[in-house]
Amino acid sequence: EMRGISLHPLSPTRMAAGIDSSSATDLLPVMAQAKRTKPVAGLWLTESGMQAWLEGTLPDASRNLIESSRLWLPDERVGIGMDGAARRADDGKLFSVQAVALKPGVGFVATVEGDGLADGTVVRLGGDGRGAVVRGTQVGETGADPETLSRAGRCRIVLRTPGIFGSGWRLPGMAEDGCFELMGVRGRVVAAAVPRAEVVSGWDLARWRPKSAQRAAPAGSVYWIEDLKATQEQLGKLADHGLWPAEGYDAQRRAEGFNRFEWGAW
Repeated sequence: EMRGISLHPLSPTRMAAGIDSSSATDLLPVMAQAKRTKPVAGLWLTESGMQAWLEGTLPDASRNLIESSRLWLPDERVGIGMDGAARRADDGKLFSVQAVALKPGVGFVATVEGDGLADGTVVRLGGDGRGAVVRGTQVGETGADPETLSRAGRCRIVLRTPGIFGSGWRLPGMAEDGCFELMGVRGRVVAAAVPRAEVVSGWDLARWRPKSAQRAAPAGSVYWIEDLKATQEQLGKLADHGLWPAEGYDAQRRAEGFNRFEWGAW
C-alpha cells in the first residue's frame, strides 16, 4: 500500500439472473471490494508497474505508483484577446489557459520518422508554443507477449492514446454483437471499461485554422476480447499500425499518434 492506497483489478463478470442493464457487451467490468472506498486521483503507474499490469498481474502499490505532482505542476496564465485591425486589446476578451510545467528530468517520449531532429534541436511544443529541447533516449518495449496471447485465445486492448473511432466507443471493425475483425485479427469484445468521451481538436499550422473537434475514447480505456484468432505476426502488425482500418483512415491523426494501444494478457 502507498499511504493506505491499495489496487483492485476490474474483472469482466456476467450479471446474475434478474439483473438487467443497458450494457452493450455480454460482461460488465466489476471491481470487487470487501469494503467500499473512494477512488484516488492524481496517481500514475511506473513503467514496471504498467508492464506487470499488461502481463496480467496486479502492480505493487508501494513501488509502482507515482504522484502527478512529482512529474508536473499546473501553470495557469491569463490572456487578452487582440483586435487585429486596431492593434489593441479587444473589449471583453479576457481568458485564462492552463498548461503544465514539467519537473526537471521529466519529458514526453515520441517516435518520429527521418533524421531531422538531432540532439539539442529546439521545437515548438503545445498550443501555447513553448520551447522544448529534443534529446535521444532508449525506451523499452511494453505490452504482453503476442505469442502468449495467440495461444491463450483471449486478450485485452488498452488504449495508450485517445481513440478516434467512427462508432463512438466501439473499436474499428467491431460489430453490434461485439464481433471484432481488423487487419486479420479476429475476436469478440465481451466487456469494455471506457470513461466518458473527451473532445480532441488542435490548431493546423499548415492551413492556419483549427482542426475539427472529434470525440475520442480516453487513453486508458480497456477492451476484453475472447475467441481471439490471430498469429503472433498479425498481432504485432496491428500494434504497429494502430486501431485504424487498413485503408481510408485519417493519415494526419494517425501520424499525430491517436489510436495507439498495448496488448494486455487476460
